[in-house]
Amino acid sequence: MSGETLKGWWLAMDTSTASMAIALFHDGRLVRESLSVSERNHSIRLVPAIRELAASCGIKVGELDGVAVGHGPGSYTGIRIAVTVAKMFAWSLDLPLIAVSSLEALAYGAACAAEGDVWVVPLMDARRGKAYTGLYRRSGGAWRCETEDGVRDMEEWAEELKELAGGGAESGRRIIFAGDVRNFTPIIERLRGEWRGEVSADEQPLSAAHVGELACMYGMARAVGDVHRFGPNYTQLSEPEKKWLARNRSN
Repeated sequence: MSGETLKGWWLAMDTSTASMAIALFHDGRLVRESLSVSERNHSIRLVPAIRELAASCGIKVGELDGVAVGHGPGSYTGIRIAVTVAKMFAWSLDLPLIAVSSLEALAYGAACAAEGDVWVVPLMDARRGKAYTGLYRRSGGAWRCETEDGVRDMEEWAEELKELAGGGAESGRRIIFAGDVRNFTPIIERLRGEWRGEVSADEQPLSAAHVGELACMYGMARAVGDVHRFGPNYTQLSEPEKKWLARNRSN
């Protein structure tokens, strides 16, 4: 699964949530990261914050060797900001660009804070009882996606998770819900009562360090082939897009 070491200075970023997360890596190692929470000024603060972080590491943006970005799913506006800035750097500086699932980065952070084998279910509130979510697993030191990212009804997803766990020894799995856990507390608490294994929650915000670590793990195998065509992973249509399609279907 791992690729070659990402040489030189790499910038990692994610704005799919309320967190504006950026980090700098050098030769595959985290040097410094910055995390601020604000839902309204990512577009204003992101580029200046990147320049400030670079300066604190003694480099300029023009000295970057590559960019890694969380490309969603998550906030529609938020995802576009990080992806647009990443594309701008990749195109203007002729840099490689590696795309990472924002949900996977959220899950990976929770797994790093835990011990042993674990299932991780990342959660980002998609409203109306739904969540952007998936299922990731660390087993025997190996990391992989068990169920792809998507938008799911949380009541149905909880039942599906129980079915995926199966019976016997499998029912003793440890599972961590990561991210927007407070928005789904009743469902998680009910699952905790029904699950034979350990159920816990991790509310730590998404970190660009984990975006960068995943980029280092996967290497250039995940590099974007065509930067101009690269875009956010929205997973589902926005409300305006749904209404537009509905109007056109009725005409």
